[in-house]
Amino acid sequence: MRQWIDTCETHHGTLCQSLYDPSLFHSISDSQGILRFLDLDQKCLVEATPQMKYATLSYIWGSQPPFRLERNSLHSLSQKGALDSYFASFSRTIQHALILLKRLGYRYLWIDALCIVQDDREDAAILIGLMDRIYGNSSVTICAAGGDSKFGIPGALQKSRDLSQIVERCGNLELLAVRRVQSYIQRSSWNTRAWTFQERLLLNRCLIFVDDRVFFQCRQVTWSEELDGECTSLTWTLDMIGSPLTVFKENPLRRFSTCVKLYSGRKLTFYADKLAAFEGLGKVLSSHLDAALHYGLPDSYFDWTLLWELNMLPELIGTAAPPIFPSWSWCGWNAGVEWRFSTTSGTLINLHEWLTDHTWIIWYKGQHHGYELVWKSPRIPQTSLRWDGYPKFASEEPYGRSPNTEIAR
Repeated sequence: MRQWIDTCETHHGTLCQSLYDPSLFHSISDSQGILRFLDLDQKCLVEATPQMKYATLSYIWGSQPPFRLERNSLHSLSQKGALDSYFASFSRTIQHALILLKRLGYRYLWIDALCIVQDDREDAAILIGLMDRIYGNSSVTICAAGGDSKFGIPGALQKSRDLSQIVERCGNLELLAVRRVQSYIQRSSWNTRAWTFQERLLLNRCLIFVDDRVFFQCRQVTWSEELDGECTSLTWTLDMIGSPLTVFKENPLRRFSTCVKLYSGRKLTFYADKLAAFEGLGKVLSSHLDAALHYGLPDSYFDWTLLWELNMLPELIGTAAPPIFPSWSWCGWNAGVEWRFSTTSGTLINLHEWLTDHTWIIWYKGQHHGYELVWKSPRIPQTSLRWDGYPKFASEEPYGRSPNTEIAR
């Protein structure tokens, strides 16, 4: 595992560096928040300082939440040696993560349950709003995909898993049947949860632990411990098929629609978290679209993004979504959605031209006491390309269209 991480850091260069503005610590200071890490040397919680190299953990809490940082335990956990005192209270997954990261040579680790004060709404709101940068600036993320927080991380300790490889000989050849990495991940509970989706996509590189295998993924390669496939040059393998990390190679709008399709059908303990669990990833996606998200839809493409459809029949959805979010947005439905090619194909020939000349509704948002446009042009003249949104130039009409418009609220 050290070799995988070192090879990526040494030879992949900027390709696997953070996709985000490295202003995490400035954002924390500006918001009056405190970013904390577990210091595995001093064995306690410490406040973050710039340039800290740290790891993160992605896992499932489960029906019985793990030990959580609260206001009454913040002071004691901040004392040197506190992790030893509290170790027995931590879930197996967190225990294994502490041991594993120490053996991998990391000093600092960020875990949501132990680095966010769970009964402090202000602290939680600030740090959840910075999840894109917390995971995006992490050196490596440990993904515990084998089960919930009680399951542990197979392989983190000696004799903590049964590893077997069935090899057959055919003459002088040794043959091994292997499954694609994604097939292991897709059947895990970890892969069905909403919060873990953005955690996986926001990271730079990760170690994914399933029942009896560990895999390494970054934005360029996928490696498995059962095959000698590592090399310093970038090579494509079958294991890249189905990896959501490849979505960042698509154009910004396809990237957005693919991420919503993959995310929207995932499970949440609390439906009110539907947008919160997408917020960090949404910031990254919207920045490349030069848009702001309005209930999960980018405002600079608003007409197009309203064309989503449920990818299952309503009677098969199961539990209805509570009336928290508007029904015209994908977040208002407890089901997976997609932008079907059969519906949108005509718009994709030249999306910018379609938004400019073939849409007519002026969208407003607000309450009864007042409304404002969903999207306001920054009025910055520029050459528009095929995948751009509404026109960005001075115009007498909202959205840069012709005067033949209808008004809709």
